[in-house]
Amino acid sequence: KYNAGDKKWGRFKYFNALGAKAKGETHDWSIYGSIKYANGKIRAGFQRRLNTGSDKYQFQNGVYYAYSDDPTGASKWKNHKGQNMTLPLVKAKEVLVFEPGNLVKTKAQNKVHIVSGFDWTVTDNEDVHIISRVKDNENNVTKHIHSYKPKGASDFIISTDFRGAQSLYTFGNYVYIIGLNSKGRPFVERAEGGTNLFKKVYEQTSG
Repeated sequence: KYNAGDKKWGRFKYFNALGAKAKGETHDWSIYGSIKYANGKIRAGFQRRLNTGSDKYQFQNGVYYAYSDDPTGASKWKNHKGQNMTLPLVKAKEVLVFEPGNLVKTKAQNKVHIVSGFDWTVTDNEDVHIISRVKDNENNVTKHIHSYKPKGASDFIISTDFRGAQSLYTFGNYVYIIGLNSKGRPFVERAEGGTNLFKKVYEQTSG
């Protein structure tokens, strides 16, 4: 945190614990995701990289989300249910939303690939939206996932009726996907916050 009056940066605050295995977790793990300031709060959305050497995940597993009720983000971190989490976070399951690996059939070692196509955002109405992707490398099946929690809901709705994207954007109470079509021209899709109803609102067809 930068203190403008003193013209100095404060000390780092750890979101998750380094060396989690030495602090009570079964293995060390790391974060693949981002911390953002969205709708008035500092939040974190990520996938976990945990290498046990024997499970079905090749790299990442899980979708995780947390937010802070402290404007500085230095305390008061909670999971999506509003329950307090440990800071710094040692056991990632405290903020687990769901496990994409459960949406595919394979149980073979290192055959669940959950990399790329991950992002998240929060609307002005406090609807939380997360996109992710899971690939079953044993059966050659890929699923694109849109997980969303409408304001006031007790849990996330998990949908595979989603064609995939790399990034999500928010303006007001809407969620946007901005990408390129098969001819390399830009398009924009929009959904009302708290829904999976994406509709194309713009597409360049020439040039």
